[in-house]
Amino acid sequence: MTIAVIDTGIAYETYGVYVQAPDLAGTTFVPGWDFVNNDAHPNDDEGHGTHVAGTLAQTTNNSYGLAGIAFGARLMPLKVLNDQGTGSDQVVADAIVWATDHGAQVLNLSLGGTAAGSVLRQAVDYAYNHGVVVVAAAGNGSCKAVEYPAAYANAIAVAAIRFDKTRAYYSNCGPELDVAAPGGDLNVDQNGDGYGDGILQQTFSPGKYGTFGYWFYHGTSMATPHVAAVAALLISQGYATTPDAVRAVLAHTALDLGAAGRDNEFGWGLIQANDALIYAAASPTATPSPSPTTTATASPSATPSATTSPTATATPSSTATPSATPTATPTATSSATPSPTPTSVSCALPGDVNCDCTVDIVDIMTVASRWGTTAGDPLYDAAYDFDANGTIDIIDIMFVATRFLDQCATSGE
Repeated sequence: MTIAVIDTGIAYETYGVYVQAPDLAGTTFVPGWDFVNNDAHPNDDEGHGTHVAGTLAQTTNNSYGLAGIAFGARLMPLKVLNDQGTGSDQVVADAIVWATDHGAQVLNLSLGGTAAGSVLRQAVDYAYNHGVVVVAAAGNGSCKAVEYPAAYANAIAVAAIRFDKTRAYYSNCGPELDVAAPGGDLNVDQNGDGYGDGILQQTFSPGKYGTFGYWFYHGTSMATPHVAAVAALLISQGYATTPDAVRAVLAHTALDLGAAGRDNEFGWGLIQANDALIYAAASPTATPSPSPTTTATASPSATPSATTSPTATATPSSTATPSATPTATPTATSSATPSPTPTSVSCALPGDVNCDCTVDIVDIMTVASRWGTTAGDPLYDAAYDFDANGTIDIIDIMFVATRFLDQCATSGE
């Protein structure tokens, strides 16, 4: 399982002036690329990407520091933002295509911009069409429009919550939001530990490459790797193997926050890693067919979605206060994201839910993947509720199973 970290780079190696982060020493890295300096050493010179990488796959069970959520995953460092935390849509798009072509299965984009250019959208579509899950930060505009690439239909857009499960004040809002995850709020100490409630990971102060500490950051940038890591766990276990399946499982198992059902502050709600894995394991998800591929070409700028005035913690080694560029106030209009609910289809052959003229194991597993869902759930599909009782249950699965190997009648000319 490979997660591409498209960011400021990662402190993943000791090379020249750069030093590997001690708590990434046991993490596996695959070759990446530095799109800023055009070389094969995408080292972090800002600190943001290293912090994000720690949430994804920090070395775990090493009696040191913190844990990564998907700590068995391989990380692919792709540097697209400079030491000021800024970059262009073209460079981000190039990195998305590069990651897709080099075997990444999940892309973490803790960055965003306000311009809805075609270049970035085409790159996101390219990844999606190749079965790659794109997870992106909604942005830190304080409930302004969701930024890009998160706002594109084929990206999973992530909002941020605080310790008390309310929306973090900086987190953007909109119909494109899919789910929320912990992003922190350094202005409050709701858990009473004496520190501002940020997301804690190991990183460094910009320019001080060998001086690592554990720092609280807050932002939708910090929320995004929580979701990308859970997506990686689902894929690595074989429970959800396509972008649509991952999105649907995350939505179905999310803890509903705010207004009932999906809303514009939290999407479907707070991700629940354990529930997602249990649900997906019990309900194997069929693989939807991707749309035709597209290619990517040029456009404007993107900035990281992290608001970082971190505070050092009383954990190993200290550093100076890191700084990263907060995202600009968005002015772009929203582009709506399709609901996680799969499109209903009706086929001529009873039980042939994928319309391939044969009732087979794929049809049985497709209906089984919706087992237990009811009308109103994001995974419920009336086309699979053969007895029309509002619940997909064993009766519906048996309806398909009893027609196993039935085929469409052929007609001569």
